[in-house]
Amino acid sequence: MIEINTYSYVEIGLVIRYLRSIENITIKEALEQIKRLHSLLTAVNFNVSIAGMTSLNRYAKELEELPQEKDLTQEQLRNFHNLVGNLESIIFAEAHTKKAFFVTDKRYNINFLLYEPWKIFPDGIFSNLPKISQVDFFLGCRCIAFELGTAAAFHILRATEAVLRELYLKKIKKKILDKKQRTWGPMIKALKEKKRDKLSESLINNLDNIRANYRNPTQHPEAIYSMDKVQDLLGLCIDVVNKMTVEIEKQTKKQK
Repeated sequence: MIEINTYSYVEIGLVIRYLRSIENITIKEALEQIKRLHSLLTAVNFNVSIAGMTSLNRYAKELEELPQEKDLTQEQLRNFHNLVGNLESIIFAEAHTKKAFFVTDKRYNINFLLYEPWKIFPDGIFSNLPKISQVDFFLGCRCIAFELGTAAAFHILRATEAVLRELYLKKIKKKILDKKQRTWGPMIKALKEKKRDKLSESLINNLDNIRANYRNPTQHPEAIYSMDKVQDLLGLCIDVVNKMTVEIEKQTKKQK
């Protein structure tokens, strides 16, 4: 997948129309416009049209041998117009084979979802998350932007579980579960049973709610997330991740 500014398509059309209608142009400007056209076609991945520039590029080689400040003669200009016209036909034909997809507005700012997921979180939270959690939240937010609800849910839940695992290791000092056993359910159970320095009941309940109503059902092939449901999930996970991060920071300060 490549990201393309849609104005590039408009600009290609503008350059083509300009070159087809120009009545007076210097050799230097003609060469510059040919290079510009090649650059624009490359930017939008129009490979067939780039290959279709062969004759125009050959003509440019001939023009490079001439004094650059001079105008094209009428004969040269006619040849130039014809070559640009032929290329225009190729560009139009290739354009019919291309499809563009546009992201639509979501509950969350679309630029945050695509490029700056840390701005969805309270200040300073995202940067303190485990690296794997940052990656999964980044991918999960992008999946929401592209309306891949179920894929987004997987990433968001993985990201949240990574933070829960870090919290678990900060809070539990005895009878620590083996790595393979450090899954959502057993970690919540251990945190619930902790006698001292317990987590707030609301945080435990919210984590258990996500486990029972989102995390576990998501493991089944039948689970499908709509845009509304996955954005609900993102909101819930941001809230608990924020609270868990605060708890992790408290534990870190105690251990110093």
